[in-house]
Order: sequence, then structure tokens, then C-alpha cells
Amino acid sequence: MDMMDLALALPLEIQKQEGDLRLRSLTIKRWLRTNEVALYLGITQGAVRVMVHRGQLTPNKYCGRNYFCRNKIDELIGTSNSKKTRRFQWR
Repeated sequence: MDMMDLALALPLEIQKQEGDLRLRSLTIKRWLRTNEVALYLGITQGAVRVMVHRGQLTPNKYCGRNYFCRNKIDELIGTSNSKKTRRFQWR
């Protein structure tokens, strides 16, 4: 690996570490904002807003911002994983 490859790889490694730290810090917080929920679930902020509109997530408003309880999000993830069934089954 020459110096140019090392110089390009280093910022990517730093970005990966920062992303891992942000994701790890979300497991500690109880209340998450929309952008944090999107990062936590691995979806976009628009997808979080659609989930709110459909009633799948219920935010709490405080000072004009949406806050989501991480415990309820974890319950939602747990119930969605346990209810997965095959959509098309062989007869």
C-alpha cells in the first residue's frame, strides 16, 4: 500500500469509526429524534416520517420536535421479527 492509498483509506476508516460510535451511543439514550431513529433502524428520515403517518411509530412532541422512545422502537422491532411468515407458501 503506497502513501496515496493510505491517505485515501484513513478518512474512510475514521468515518466508519465515527458512525459506529454514533450508533453505539444510541443504545444508551432513551429518547431519540427522527434522524437518530433513522440511523438506529438503518432507514431514511423520510421513511421514519412515513411510519409516523401510518401509525407504526408514535412520537412525543416537545418544543416542536418529535422524540421517540427507544424501548417502544425495540418492541416494534421484536414483534416484527417474531411475526414474520412466508408470504408465498407451497401448497
